[in-house]
Amino acid sequence: MNGNEKGGIAPGAGAAPPEPESGDLRDVLAVLYRHRWSSLLAFVVVAAAGTLHTLRTTPIYQCAPALVEITSQNSGIATLQTLFDQEYVSSQNFETQLALLKSRSVLQAAYQEVPEAKRVMSAGEFSGSVVVTPVRNSFLIKVAFESPWPDVNPLCANAVAETFIASGKTQRVNRNEMAGKELEDRRKALRQELDAVDARIREFRERIFNAPELRVSDVTAEKAKADKLLADFEARVDEQKVKLVRLERTMAEVRRAREAGNLDQVSEVFDNREVAEITRELRLKEFERARLVAGYAEDAEQVRAVDLDIRTLEERRRNLIATIVGKIEATWETTKAETEEILRLRDERRAEQQKLAGLAVEWAGLEAERDRIRAELADLGAQLSAVQGISGFDLAPAALRERASVSRAQVEPRPARDITLALVLALMLGVGTAYLLEQFNDSVTRPEEVTRVTGLPILGMLPRITGKGGEADVAVLQDSKSELAEAVRIIRTGILFTPSGRAERRRILVTSAETGEGKTLLSANLAAALAQTGEGTVLVDCDLRKPRVHKVFGLGNEDGLTRIFADGQVRPRTHRIAREEGAPLDVVTSGPIPPNPAELLGGERMRAYLVQASEEYRRVVLDSPPAGPVSDPALLAREVDGVILVVRLGKTSIRGIRRACDHLNKVGAPLLGVVLNGASMGGGYYYYYYYRRYGYYGYTSDVKEPGDGRPTRE
Repeated sequence: MNGNEKGGIAPGAGAAPPEPESGDLRDVLAVLYRHRWSSLLAFVVVAAAGTLHTLRTTPIYQCAPALVEITSQNSGIATLQTLFDQEYVSSQNFETQLALLKSRSVLQAAYQEVPEAKRVMSAGEFSGSVVVTPVRNSFLIKVAFESPWPDVNPLCANAVAETFIASGKTQRVNRNEMAGKELEDRRKALRQELDAVDARIREFRERIFNAPELRVSDVTAEKAKADKLLADFEARVDEQKVKLVRLERTMAEVRRAREAGNLDQVSEVFDNREVAEITRELRLKEFERARLVAGYAEDAEQVRAVDLDIRTLEERRRNLIATIVGKIEATWETTKAETEEILRLRDERRAEQQKLAGLAVEWAGLEAERDRIRAELADLGAQLSAVQGISGFDLAPAALRERASVSRAQVEPRPARDITLALVLALMLGVGTAYLLEQFNDSVTRPEEVTRVTGLPILGMLPRITGKGGEADVAVLQDSKSELAEAVRIIRTGILFTPSGRAERRRILVTSAETGEGKTLLSANLAAALAQTGEGTVLVDCDLRKPRVHKVFGLGNEDGLTRIFADGQVRPRTHRIAREEGAPLDVVTSGPIPPNPAELLGGERMRAYLVQASEEYRRVVLDSPPAGPVSDPALLAREVDGVILVVRLGKTSIRGIRRACDHLNKVGAPLLGVVLNGASMGGGYYYYYYYRRYGYYGYTSDVKEPGDGRPTRE
């Protein structure tokens, strides 16, 4: 059988209940209920401390405040009404005056003015008792005072307001006088600077007038003339450079023609009309000679006459070409000399212009400095006149519009408010304490936590039962309509009526993760419920470490399961419990506690006994020790058809559940599911979901839970 078998659980019996929404009120109440005493203690301590502190605190009274206005008409120091409105009515000035009102110097001076306050409090207490509050959207400030002495409060508040006004006025008067002195000193210094600049201007004029190379009276006008003349020379230089470039090209042609021995290649020679006419005549004479040579001898008179003409034309042509080329070369030399002379004159005019430009800059600088000093002197004169005119104004930064008066209104403590806040804080701390303890609590409190940790279905839930405290009720036999009996019958249904068949689950092992989970009472009630179906059932106490089955049924434990190990018996002594309403229920107690229970339960004799019990009974229920601390359940799990794990809500730790499941899974235990013990109406939503919402026909619960945890009937 699969160790993690989950299939086949009957509807309503084995399936886990629907998880409530996170933050459900019932979950919150469940957490508070689990840690109710710690939460209640935190609530009571904080509430009592807060209430006691409130009732024992000395009453503090606050006077009706003095009303101070930060004024604008009588507050300036630098200009008249315009400066008042622009500077001292601003929000920045208001914030500044507010800070000055709360400054230590003002408060200390006010403290010295109130003898009544000096008798009952220190200067530090006085400063801490002043309450300064600005009135929104205005230039008003409320000055109040709070202390245990209501008659002293208005004296202190008025002293603070008056001291602030007086100190502000004194400071402004002093600042006004200092400003006047500084302005006067500054004006004297500027006058000295102006005299120095005037002297420099006179010296400059004399220097440029007496200079031999200048002798001008107006530097600016002379510079303008020099600029125009320099511009003319620059234009002439440009023209000469263009002409020189053109002549340079012609001279290059002449040089190439001389090297070639043919000055006819010079463009100006080639384009000359006279040269062209002589060349044409020379060609005609050459043509005529050629015609004559054809009919006459070379020395004929006609031929010699033509040759003379030809020589004459050639001489004229050579002389004309020489004249043209000589003219080109003379023009080149003349133009080059003119250009050099123009450049020299241009450079002289440029030097003169630069010198005049430097003088003009110096002159402009002197005039600008003189104008600046004159403007600053005019401004200082206006400021000095304004400062001197302010002496007739009231320079106080504020005005006392309303004086403080006695009030017996108590501001601290306020019992209704403070006690309410203490209760709210106590309540929050109580709830916080519960959730803090919940965070450190490793025990499972919700079914979904068990399902998440084990991966097993929930077979059912039991009301709060324990295995401690002597004889307990087997509710299935003693009160068949109790919540415990009905819960066990639901678990029985989930075990028997599954698709896997009844015969496969004949041996059922009941164990738990830790001690005190209620596994023994579940074993006893489950065995009784199985017997009521008409099938022979035997309950075997396999807890050879702390056996309790005999206590549940009130039996002796002198003889029991351990006899098959000690005496070699095949069948131990059996106690018949009931034959009513079905097959009999037999109980086999553990017998004397052996020194080696694990070796005995895992041995061949135990295996043989289980085979013999299965032949004699239809159902065999084994009550074993906890699976977490010891290995006994793991040894027995290999011989059974199903294992039920009992987990107690609010007690069993997650670590213990994981350890128990690990031990059982390692041996392939056929785990059927988990039974949750400890569910109650006061413990949360889940038990109500199972056994209250669906209920039973013809049954109304009247079960109570006394202090020992056993269900009883009223």
